[in-house]
Amino acid sequence: MLTSAELEQFDRDGYLVFPALLGEEKRQRYVAAFDELVERAKELKTDSPPTWTLERDSEGKPLAGVLHKVQGVCVVDFRALFMAQEPEITSRVESLIGPEMAIFGTKFFPKLAGDGTSVHWHQDNFYFDSDSDQIISCGIYLEDADRTNGCLRVIPGSHKQGIAEHERPDDVDAKGYRTEIDESKAVDVVCPGGTVVLFSANLLHGTNDNESDAATGRSRYSTAWHYLSPDTDIPPYSSGSYADWHVLS
Repeated sequence: MLTSAELEQFDRDGYLVFPALLGEEKRQRYVAAFDELVERAKELKTDSPPTWTLERDSEGKPLAGVLHKVQGVCVVDFRALFMAQEPEITSRVESLIGPEMAIFGTKFFPKLAGDGTSVHWHQDNFYFDSDSDQIISCGIYLEDADRTNGCLRVIPGSHKQGIAEHERPDDVDAKGYRTEIDESKAVDVVCPGGTVVLFSANLLHGTNDNESDAATGRSRYSTAWHYLSPDTDIPPYSSGSYADWHVLS
């Protein structure tokens, strides 16, 4: 459960960081599971929609075998769903949305050294056509994350400023939509492996590319998904036909 101080911080800043919340044994077990997905992707020559997305070269063409994202990772590998149900995480989410919860929009980002590209500044609720404060996004950083290998970045308090205008950039390697922010307000969430970050789906956030060297650098495995009450209506995700919607027991 969250303390009163943590609840006040979440209300003020829009996010909470729990360093190394997953113990080392669990962290290593999940890293090994995601290693398998990275290996599976090495067989791909191009994207395999809607699940597997590869990184891009300078011309915007897929880099064979270099994984960017697994969309619907809890559908692809049940072990990711186990991680979403870890009591260290759900007990804290419960303080924000109550004991009944579901997750949707599950993703795995390996952010491989030398090739891992960024998710630009955005708000998750922009994609859901919502401004609900009852959707809690969750990032789990299974490896140490800093500016060099592309840690999470946030704008504290931005969850109270409404949904910003987003646009789809023209860059050949751009992923999704983005919005403009005041960089002077950005906070880098530097954290050890096993860290869990809970944040409002209205919070402005993004990452940098992984700039560590491909030969000697570091990947930055992470997952992302969204907790909410099962009776929250977020079409089309809550329609019953969306496979990556999971009611947690």
